[in-house]
Amino acid sequence: MAHDLPCPNPTSIHPDYQEYFDGGLPTGTKGDPLVIATTEVAQWYAAQAGDEVRAAGYPNASPRTYMVVRDGTPVAVADYRDDGDGGWFFGSVSWCEDSA
Repeated sequence: MAHDLPCPNPTSIHPDYQEYFDGGLPTGTKGDPLVIATTEVAQWYAAQAGDEVRAAGYPNASPRTYMVVRDGTPVAVADYRDDGDGGWFFGSVSWCEDSA
């Protein structure tokens, strides 16, 4: 994942969905992917009060990329993937260890 984080080697995580092992895609949450990312990113990254989730990258791409911004500085980058049925599921998140 391309990033604009202030560290050269960010830490990243991504889930292993059972559906991948079965040859399919996970079922995502239906709705605006920015809203979904804003509400779900704290499950995957230690967001702090006041952090803002902003769209980044190409707005119609899949995966869609979102940046967590703290005091004007990007501290994490997450992506959500289209499930092909109107839903979006978490793909990955990257962050700098000193910003977690």
